Amino acid sequence: MGSKDMYVGDWYKLCTNVSARDWFSTHDCFYRYALSFFMFYYMLFTTPISLFLFTFRYNLTWYGFWPGLVMSCYFPVTPVAIIGAEMLRALKKWATQTKDWSTAGPGAIFFVEPEGFLAKWFWKGYLNLSMYIAIYCACGNDPDAIQASWEDTDTTKTFWRKLFEDSKVRYPRQLALWDGKELDKSHKIDCSIVIKLEDSYLGIGDSFLTFGKDFRSERDVIDILKRDYSGKEALVLEFVKADPEMGVHQLDIITFDTPEGPKILQCLFWTHCTGSSSHTTRGGYVVDVETETCVSPVSWYSPFFKTQPTECCDNKVKIPGVKEACQQALRAHANLPFKWCRMVGWDCMLTDTQEIVFFEGNFAGARLPRRFFLSVAHMWEAMKVTVWPFAPSK
Repeated sequence: MGSKDMYVGDWYKLCTNVSARDWFSTHDCFYRYALSFFMFYYMLFTTPISLFLFTFRYNLTWYGFWPGLVMSCYFPVTPVAIIGAEMLRALKKWATQTKDWSTAGPGAIFFVEPEGFLAKWFWKGYLNLSMYIAIYCACGNDPDAIQASWEDTDTTKTFWRKLFEDSKVRYPRQLALWDGKELDKSHKIDCSIVIKLEDSYLGIGDSFLTFGKDFRSERDVIDILKRDYSGKEALVLEFVKADPEMGVHQLDIITFDTPEGPKILQCLFWTHCTGSSSHTTRGGYVVDVETETCVSPVSWYSPFFKTQPTECCDNKVKIPGVKEACQQALRAHANLPFKWCRMVGWDCMLTDTQEIVFFEGNFAGARLPRRFFLSVAHMWEAMKVTVWPFAPSK
């Protein structure tokens, strides 16, 4: 595959060269919500029956049986109903003092809310509506895609590791598998480790343990698993160390399946981390894959990053290995057996030995909307590769 054939055309160019604006103002949040609002009614006009069936399945999955039925009754005004549902959800969270998936782990920084009453509710409505309609645009009325948007059943961490092995992509060595009660060991545990829940995301349930400090023997590891992971399936992996010059970081690569095969949509570089995981990032940058250079901050991604550092793009920092990492991601995506999984977010890093190591892939149902509805131009280019009359109807 030549360099020009690696990318999703002008959509990639727009995602790489993001024009600055007043991010997360009331206007910005309304703008993004309005784009997803328009997309809903475009799909309602062009594919009404398919969209209704998708909506019905999606609502039952995300809201539960009875609330899902109620939401489905409001199908023609779904964008407004979603904001109402978000208000009820926020009231329930406030009353019960509980956390949901978006705020339960260190990845919660990606879901920080903007300031201002109207901005907050437009943003909440946008996050929910944009994911729902972007998944439909990309994957159609596919029950597996709907399920993957809520919980991984096919695309678990074990699945991604097998895909990496088949695609000849370097990934952390699995030292043992914990089934919730017992440890099935495949290698001696005599190094620093990472424990990851089999079906988790956003760093929820991750533990980073240093050999000689947090544990000294396999017995110590078993005691930790019994205490913190009882009844939960978890992987015990080698703790791969990052390039010391780069520090803890992550390359966040989005690939998207097109009629010509998988292509690169965007590459981000998450850095300025304060802990052992990239989920502790305090800043990220868009990377130009061709030049492997940081070109702009990800101030558009989440309100948390609106005032993030900018030195990597100010100094045009290069990330050697980015293009090779993208090529490996494309190779792995091409071997993906699930055609409904059109968009994949790949998490990888550069090690202290200059290796590219992939940690996992993710069905990018929550990542795609931030590239789909960033502007009218972004939405137009996304439509060219996802919806009728530019692409086959779902």
